[in-house]
Amino acid sequence: MHACKTYFTYLAHIGIALAKSLLIVTIINFLQCNFFQPKDNSPLEFRFAITGNTFAESPFRGKNELFETLVKHLNSENPIWVIHLGDIVHGGKKWMGISAQDLERQYRDVKNCVYKLKPLLFTVKGEKDMLDASSDYYLHYMGRKSHYSFNYGPIHCIVLDNCEEGTPSISQLQINWLMRDLWRNRKKEAIFVFAHYPFFDFDVPSGLTKDECMPPKLAEALHSLFIAYPVKMVISGHRTSFSRTVKDGIEYIVAGCEFSAIHLPAQQRTKKTAQYYVVDYRNGIITIMPRSLD
Repeated sequence: MHACKTYFTYLAHIGIALAKSLLIVTIINFLQCNFFQPKDNSPLEFRFAITGNTFAESPFRGKNELFETLVKHLNSENPIWVIHLGDIVHGGKKWMGISAQDLERQYRDVKNCVYKLKPLLFTVKGEKDMLDASSDYYLHYMGRKSHYSFNYGPIHCIVLDNCEEGTPSISQLQINWLMRDLWRNRKKEAIFVFAHYPFFDFDVPSGLTKDECMPPKLAEALHSLFIAYPVKMVISGHRTSFSRTVKDGIEYIVAGCEFSAIHLPAQQRTKKTAQYYVVDYRNGIITIMPRSLD
């Protein structure tokens, strides 16, 4: 009799353990797939938004007063997600007088605004988001890894950290990760790559030097890797203007954002600037529309 009770108790424990395991697997699948998945099998159409360069004019006081307005505009566009291409705050070096307290204050201000953002936010680390080339504050406050990837149905998105030390570069360790990630997602309909620094200097605006993009040999090596997979576009920020170039079937887009010029009267502006972009994907066709907060 005692043996029977022990046996049934054992079976009960196994059943509970299996139920827990099943629940965990279900939750993981929900978070990885269902939470960020198109609702049906109809032709894929979706929208996301891009912004960047939202740093305050001074690291020592104030904030980007337009951030809250930006959030309202982004919400009104109804994108699935928003990706920030870096330079979220105004960091730098301690020898410039910038302290940890300066950076933390700015990140807290950003977080207070981001809480009001309805779509999911993905971020890319820029050189201004660091203090003495350390990513610690960015990682802590933004809750994103320095490089990572995510899926939206048959679309795979890769976020690269190409300013690991505050200058345009990618470590071999990250390249190894990238190669594995591309291979795992080689059968996706499309792959989008996001980074802070532009890969190529197709259209270097006046006032910027060519060293503000990836080193040519490294950029070419990564491009050779991209063309072996269904990479459709590589989107970067850092700059304040827009450019779009096709290289071997891959679109290299610089979605530059500019916030300081919007304070000037219209007649004093030398060019029309964008504060964010709306990207529509319809049946493989990518449409990018610049938006202003004016």
